Formats: sequence, structure tokens, C-alpha cells
Amino acid sequence: MLNVTRARKKLKTAGWTYRSAAPVLGVTYSWMGRVLTGKQTSEPLLAAIEALPTFDEWRKAHAEPTEA
Repeated sequence: MLNVTRARKKLKTAGWTYRSAAPVLGVTYSWMGRVLTGKQTSEPLLAAIEALPTFDEWRKAHAEPTEA
């Protein structure tokens, strides 16, 4: 399980911002900010951050198909 400091580092190194990751994780930007600044606790959110792919991997997997 990640702690808050490691979760913030994981997001940054994987190319995510709080604003881009929050809707993917099903939380608001506000809630994510509160958890990642230590004002609130959420083990499920930290676990979800741990499981996130890199932003580029996620974007490729969710890209709209192009017409040939």
C-alpha cells in the first residue's frame, strides 16, 4: 500500500496530474487533493493510485478509434 508521499511521487512519475487522475479514479479533484495533502485519509484511493498505469498507457488504451 502506498503512503501519501509515495502516491504523489507515483502520480508525477507516471505523468498524471491530480486533475487528470481524479475522474479516472472516480473521485473529485478536491477529494484527491485533500487525501494527497494529508488532510483526509483514503486507503482505497491510495490503492487505486498504486494500480494506475502511466498516463500515456491509459491514453492509448482509451483513444478514440480513427477511421481508415
